[in-house]
Amino acid sequence: MRPAILLASLLSASWSQEVVTESLVGYESVTLTGQPSLDTAEDAFQDGSLSSATYALPRELMMAGNGSMLFITDTDALAIRKADLLTEEVTTVATGVNSWGLGQNESGQIFATDRGSTPRVVSIDDSGNIFVLAGGSAGCNDGAGSFATFRSPGGMAFNPSEGDFYVADTDCFRIRRITQTGNVTTVAGGTGSFTADGPPSVAGFRSPTDVAFGNNRLFVNDDNRVRIVDITSGYVVTTLAGSRVNGRSDGIGTNASFSELDGIAYFEGQDGVGMVVTVDDTAHNVRLINAETAEVTTIAGSPEGLSGLQDGTSSLFNQPYGVDATADGGIIYVADRGNARVAMLTLTNVTIDETVTEEQLDETTLIVAIVVPLSIVLIIGFVVVGWCLYRSRRNKARESKETIPSGGGSSARASIFGSVPLHDPSDIKIFEKLGEGNFGTTYRAKLINNGTVVALKIPKHATAFSTDDVRELNALMGLHKHPNLLEFIGIVSIEGKVCVITAFYARGSLDKLHHKIDMVKEKRFLRIVRDVASGLKAFHDQNMIHRDLACRNLLMKSDGVVVIADYGLTQKVEVDKDYYMQHTSTLPWAWTAPESLRTRRFTTKSDIYSIGVAFWEILTKGKYPHGKRNVSILENHPARQIATGELKLEIPGDSKASDASRELVYSCLSFEPAARPSAYELLRKLEELGYAPTFYPGNVFLRVHEEAHKHDVSSPSAAGGYQDPIEVRGDVDGDVDGDEDTLRTDAGATYGRRANEKSEPDLRDGVEEESKHMYAKHETTQFRAKTA
Repeated sequence: MRPAILLASLLSASWSQEVVTESLVGYESVTLTGQPSLDTAEDAFQDGSLSSATYALPRELMMAGNGSMLFITDTDALAIRKADLLTEEVTTVATGVNSWGLGQNESGQIFATDRGSTPRVVSIDDSGNIFVLAGGSAGCNDGAGSFATFRSPGGMAFNPSEGDFYVADTDCFRIRRITQTGNVTTVAGGTGSFTADGPPSVAGFRSPTDVAFGNNRLFVNDDNRVRIVDITSGYVVTTLAGSRVNGRSDGIGTNASFSELDGIAYFEGQDGVGMVVTVDDTAHNVRLINAETAEVTTIAGSPEGLSGLQDGTSSLFNQPYGVDATADGGIIYVADRGNARVAMLTLTNVTIDETVTEEQLDETTLIVAIVVPLSIVLIIGFVVVGWCLYRSRRNKARESKETIPSGGGSSARASIFGSVPLHDPSDIKIFEKLGEGNFGTTYRAKLINNGTVVALKIPKHATAFSTDDVRELNALMGLHKHPNLLEFIGIVSIEGKVCVITAFYARGSLDKLHHKIDMVKEKRFLRIVRDVASGLKAFHDQNMIHRDLACRNLLMKSDGVVVIADYGLTQKVEVDKDYYMQHTSTLPWAWTAPESLRTRRFTTKSDIYSIGVAFWEILTKGKYPHGKRNVSILENHPARQIATGELKLEIPGDSKASDASRELVYSCLSFEPAARPSAYELLRKLEELGYAPTFYPGNVFLRVHEEAHKHDVSSPSAAGGYQDPIEVRGDVDGDVDGDEDTLRTDAGATYGRRANEKSEPDLRDGVEEESKHMYAKHETTQFRAKTA
């Protein structure tokens, strides 16, 4: 169901007493490749990037390479094209083939049907050479190789348990089985009635166009019905959905109707139920069929059968034909031939399982349907309110070269939209630049009213508040305070620009500390892992997925505690979901989990992989993962090898990393997500090694393994709040007497003290004395390490 429809459903349901538990499935469409606006002959067949490539008539498509690429038949160009989703390049694989169907065997070799003047089935090697497997002349004869004949071979599917292909031969009204040696036999159709179900001697097909394999069954699009051919029961044919009446109605079984079915694919949904996705050509939409209940649902395109070109949740297509889906249906690809493009549909799941009354239908409920618009409204609100505040006070501004142009006057905080603190520009004093990105620059700054040293991110332009900025602001606003997460201080509007204020950490990011601090030593390394795991657990407990964990985004406080920062790629997931699907392919590939490179699906376990790469960075003293910073899209991109498991990170043998450190990192880097530990399991492992924290918030004893899913130690106690958790009972470091492993900062302050030693603030060169306010100690809160 589309978000707009979901919102309407919620509004309607609010006037009733309750809503029945219901799982709603909807897909959002984007153009993956092709330029629908170009229709001239010279533009109709061009290779290039995903966005610049053009197609004459994209008809059929097939996923390959574990989801990292698509093969597309461009029938009007008599070509087969390949869209590499990792390098984002489209190339021509073979020409001279009028292909209406594609298949791939267990070794990855590509096969295709050819409806040209010599109907046939061919194989294609890596160099684009074409080899005839069977056929070569028109007819409906079974046989081996060239003795077999076809009339109009269409879609094809591979059965991995047999190692054979099945082809829908449309004008022969039958389904053909082809071995990889070229032997062709008819398994159903051609002898019985065109419309009857039953065994092969009775059943027949009227116009089979495409076939998909799943759960030992063949699913066949037959004009305006979806039929099942059961391989295990002697190829008995039954009708799954649709009738002999043309239409476009959803429903169950024969109560549903189709107009002209073309492409078909099979996947198993999140609950393991088989699903069939099919394209209704002349109805211009995409339909989903439950293979067990036969329920038919329109998931994309116009339910009214309108053609057009439109992305989003109210998508429109123009004679879509081919379709394929990821193994779990999270992504569906559609060859939209009338628009000369390939569209990508990504799954949106919402589950309603609660009583909804008029009083309960508040702004929180509406957020389910309008998360992104709400973010935009918030940003506009911040700008407008802040700008008005600035304009009303600017005549009272104090003149200072080091002070941001401001409104002077009051330094009191204002709060808008609840608990978000909006600071007066006159309360901010800027110092040196800390870093610069595409959209903004970060400065060290100071809050004049209390002397706190902060980090201030200023966008380059008033209109340059990027999507990443919106994500980061949403994450900062939504996260509960935690000692291992970046502290959000507030927002300030400066000349119409929304600027984010966060805590400032003098040591900076870990990627700048590899050769200043020995972070490889086991006890020090495991303390870093402990901090990161603690912060990541709190992050995941709040249904957040970071998606950009790396040493560059881990900051160290002056006392050595590490915090997770930079939430520009962060996504909050639904309570009933454990993943987020990304529509674009702009990823920090070297830190991205293999399954995310293949499917663009991100989970808490993909975060664990990313943090494993960050830990690898530490143990290799700052080496770049896989050794390549800039990889040409024309060469064999290492991201593809990561996605398939061919390329894995190894800790060098000469690294001083301990066996425990290596084992921990390799567990995070496991190829299979299920083999990776969760953040909570990391903490349990560290507890076994003597490094898991025991907190004392509000004088309440809380072990890590207790309240595993409520790891929230952020609330300050009446005794004076919490302290950054860095103190350790006993001598767990063992080398804090000034040897070569002692940690020093640019200013020479020592890290790695014993628990009873006095801690001095670690200040960068040029940082003024007021930064001490930021590191002031509260009542003691300690980590307790187990004795070995």
